[in-house]
Amino acid sequence: IATKLGCFAEKLFHNENALIVDGNPASIASAMLELSSDRQLFARLAEGTHLVADAWSAPRVAKKWVSVYENILQRV
Repeated sequence: IATKLGCFAEKLFHNENALIVDGNPASIASAMLELSSDRQLFARLAEGTHLVADAWSAPRVAKKWVSVYENILQRV
């Protein structure tokens, strides 16, 4: 469950890997109830979340930064 604010908006998609809600307590509570009562939804979001987490794991991000620095060094 996430709000539409911040960096999460770029990586999370409603009903694919998150429930995107407004930041008010009623919306968050409603999403919590929905998620706790729908096992298929929970499983789908969990799988989608793992895909995002894998794509943004520390080793993968580090490799991307190494590639950026290597490209810069080639230009010098």
